[in-house]
Amino acid sequence: MLESRVTIENIVLSCNISEEVDMEAAHMALEGSTMNNGRRFPGIKYRMKDLGATIMIFKGRNIVCTGASTRSLAEKAVQNVINSLRSKGIVSEKCEYTCSIQNMIGSIRVLNAEFDLEGLVERGGAVMDKRRFPAAIMRIKDAKATFLLFPKGRIVCSGVKSEEEMREAVRRLLEFLENERLVSTTPRPSQP
Repeated sequence: MLESRVTIENIVLSCNISEEVDMEAAHMALEGSTMNNGRRFPGIKYRMKDLGATIMIFKGRNIVCTGASTRSLAEKAVQNVINSLRSKGIVSEKCEYTCSIQNMIGSIRVLNAEFDLEGLVERGGAVMDKRRFPAAIMRIKDAKATFLLFPKGRIVCSGVKSEEEMREAVRRLLEFLENERLVSTTPRPSQP
């Protein structure tokens, strides 16, 4: 069995809040935030560098957090914004919210492995245009995950909602690649 290391890079957390947010007041209260009234992104964007997260506040009682590498960091970012809005009187002390993970993105390193991307594409398991992007895009049957596979044993996984779901999807992908002989391994250097 191939050995792999999974690192969660980004969590997208979507939250519903119990009160309407005055967008102008929130924009003024959240120092460094940007507000856009356009069709493409009608909301407030607030970067929280200390947590590695970006909060987006939308009309209609929605907040989205992206960029955090753990659920607890994403929830802390949302909590900090709600507390700021409470302290400025933009939402009441009774304002409640519920959050759920919408997407999780991870990077996977398969140790000492190389993928036969052209063979994968030939078998109809993936799509790839090497002139535009040096990776194959693949989905596994009955899995919500989407993968980007790079030739030198690197994978990006998205579309899952938990680390366990990601690990299972990666396990199934690697099993498929091994069974189809689409992965080659190089021996590990011996330890002195």
